[in-house]
Amino acid sequence: MDQSPHHIASECNDGQLTSSADGLPRKTVRWPYGDMSPSPTISDDEDDGAPADPEDEEIPAAVGAPDLSKEETQEANEIEESGDPLPLVINLDALRHIADYYLPGVHGACIDMTELHSGSHHEVRVLHFADGWSCIGRFLRKATPLSVLESELATIDYLWKHTTIPVPQTYFVNPNPNHAVGAVFTLIERMEGVQLGSIWVDLTLAHKIEVIEQLADVIAQLASLKFDLAGSLNAHGTLGPPLWPSNLTDVPCEAPFATTADLMISYLQGHGPESSMHFPGIKDDLHSFLDMDTSNPIYHAPYRLTHNDFDDYNMLFLPPTAERGPKLSAIIDWDYAYTGPLYYLCEYPIFIQDIYWCTDRYADNQILRKRLVRCIANHFPQGSADRENVKRSFREKNQRMNDFKHKFMNCRWVPESMEASMTRAYVNRDKRSEWEAQTDQAYGGVMDWVPDSEDESEGEDIGMANSVALD
Repeated sequence: MDQSPHHIASECNDGQLTSSADGLPRKTVRWPYGDMSPSPTISDDEDDGAPADPEDEEIPAAVGAPDLSKEETQEANEIEESGDPLPLVINLDALRHIADYYLPGVHGACIDMTELHSGSHHEVRVLHFADGWSCIGRFLRKATPLSVLESELATIDYLWKHTTIPVPQTYFVNPNPNHAVGAVFTLIERMEGVQLGSIWVDLTLAHKIEVIEQLADVIAQLASLKFDLAGSLNAHGTLGPPLWPSNLTDVPCEAPFATTADLMISYLQGHGPESSMHFPGIKDDLHSFLDMDTSNPIYHAPYRLTHNDFDDYNMLFLPPTAERGPKLSAIIDWDYAYTGPLYYLCEYPIFIQDIYWCTDRYADNQILRKRLVRCIANHFPQGSADRENVKRSFREKNQRMNDFKHKFMNCRWVPESMEASMTRAYVNRDKRSEWEAQTDQAYGGVMDWVPDSEDESEGEDIGMANSVALD
């Protein structure tokens, strides 16, 4: 199977999501300005951006909604930097109108909407219909570039076609923050299951191992998707510039990158003056490190498709029953997925890292980390470069790469004084005490952490000593 970006373009550029990994037909994604096109645009008109239904019915005003001006509504939808996010003001009647006309099948009227999750970036609600069917609405708190929404659609479509990773289907996308509903939002398939984080601590060790084995399968499938360039998929199905929360500037880069150094350096822009003062030295340091061994496959091309937030709240599982263990039902929120070095794909999920206030979990965490590495590696033939490179990606973790991702790629620090502090900490990392330098290990869970034995193992069957029977 050709997995190059050029192959993606030939399959995705018509915007019709028509096939899946299991051969089932896909439904066409609907935009409020017609069916999805390679380059959908936002209307510059002064109207509310809402779609007209087949009978030109007027979208109703919100019943019981506060009487706010457009400016007041936008202000209410903004996140306060120094406090908890304000609740979104959603026009429920306008949302029901869209749901009734644009969702697949004949489910009757949207009769109710309940809150499922509320975070700093978006609210998630369940839309309930007359026949018992339901779907998910994701409402963004802040304006999000259209490119981010397009990239998530293209990524999910690519995963449907090239993997068996369970991902939700997208039914409707509204990229317009001035829409009658009151926010940028998407309507997506409601997948079975609950967030892994809601059941993790109550699972037995045997069931946790089953979870880790299924997540290892996801990572292994992503590791099998290889790309020549580093970036994010766009509406055309080709690779464009990388889209991370930290680099959505007014003047983004215009193309994917051919080298990891260029990819990482692209995040050193749009920062405060004190941080920017250190950037030339950081760039030189990255080039010195990455150019030292340009053939090291864990840092350089081929690049792998990577979920930017592979954590338990984005993993849905069916809870265990008497007949079976926990079962993966979906990996969600692919909005900032990107192609990058294998090094950044092969990470320990945070819920199997050690933390000081849960010392009773250390022994189990070590078993689970070993099982994760072993299971990912075992997806590839013995003696193969892919198998060895997976193990190297865990074995050769270092503070330079880890800290750069944490400080410059994952977020934008506010205020500038915090950003400057983070930058100084990165620049001065070589001046740290021996105790602080423990974060140079495979991950920074605890300062006195001792690397797991498989980090130094050259054998093919890593982690066997701590395997746990599942019966």
